Amino acid sequence: MQKIFIGLFLLLLIFPLCFFNKEEISKRENRTLARFPSLIEEGGFNHKFGKEFEEWFADHFFKREQIIALHARIRHKINGRIENDKAFVGDNGWIFEKKGIIDVAPLSQQKGEIEYTAYILKRFDDKFKDKGIPVYLVLLPDRNKVYKEYWERYYTPKPTLDYDDEIKKALSDHDNIKIVSVENDFIRSPDKDLYFYKDDVHMTFEEGRFKIQEKVYNELLKSELKELTVFPERKENVYRINRSTFLSALLGKEGYVDKDVTYVDYQFPNKERYKESEQKSFTRQTNDEWGHITEVVYRKGFVTHPAPINKSFFSLGPCYAEDIFNLFKAVFKESAYIRINLGDNFGQDAKNHQINEIRKLFTLEPNSAVIIVTQDYFEYIEQALEE
Repeated sequence: MQKIFIGLFLLLLIFPLCFFNKEEISKRENRTLARFPSLIEEGGFNHKFGKEFEEWFADHFFKREQIIALHARIRHKINGRIENDKAFVGDNGWIFEKKGIIDVAPLSQQKGEIEYTAYILKRFDDKFKDKGIPVYLVLLPDRNKVYKEYWERYYTPKPTLDYDDEIKKALSDHDNIKIVSVENDFIRSPDKDLYFYKDDVHMTFEEGRFKIQEKVYNELLKSELKELTVFPERKENVYRINRSTFLSALLGKEGYVDKDVTYVDYQFPNKERYKESEQKSFTRQTNDEWGHITEVVYRKGFVTHPAPINKSFFSLGPCYAEDIFNLFKAVFKESAYIRINLGDNFGQDAKNHQINEIRKLFTLEPNSAVIIVTQDYFEYIEQALEE
């Protein structure tokens, strides 16, 4: 009898391993799943094997995707709401990730992270402040804060520092860093529901990204562009895109949807004078049917006629920084976009290229450039500073 019991016990342990999920990427969650850990690593035994195995098993157990989706449906039947351990649906169909609403770091940790961000930015600015090269820091809006009214009756807001106020205070001794904050513009706007997707963390192509362009342009009109004699016009173009639906995916649906979107942006009338001189592309792994796609992560160009502004312009940041680059590339004599949130799926070569491009900025001549940094992926900037 004892042998039968032991045999059944071992079978229960081994059975899940025989039918584990072999996928490397979760289409539902739009993320790379944990890899099977190595028992032996350089230098001896892997002391983290137990924890890493637990993470791998949690990502690969039998019928994982179906079980998670079933769990969400059961909770919906019980409490009448759609939610799981990672996300929930608030009012008016708005979806929110629990991270940042329920899972909130202690105030001391929030304070420490902001102070460290300020420390990196100050070191970065020290390369330019004595050269008369301004650094503009664009603070992007917090989606959870903008749409707080759609989730606060389900979960009591936890103590959270105001990022914009805290980073401004932390950088108050560096006058060369000009801060551009758009959060209050979003919160106070009667059209704020148009600025973010209900099912994704990104701003909309239709209005949200245009709002960032507009805000940055108006800020630069007070300083770098005050002598400008040409002005941008609002343009609308319709594109077919495979749009991310990250938040919806957390609740059991696919992570992308094909959709026609109206892309709104500013365009200067002399845009045809701009000529692209360099592009750098890298292939990254995706969670859709394409498997891998090639994406431009570095762009550089110049104006073929005398430019309205005889300076170089550099835009550092995620996709929103590319929107800013697209706006100003026809205004400054030369412009460059450096994406600094590539992620591991782009590979180390992509990261190294961007870090080297940031390092080149440190050799700029006095009064020769304008730099814009879009929050808040500063890993590459930090590595560039470690020469």
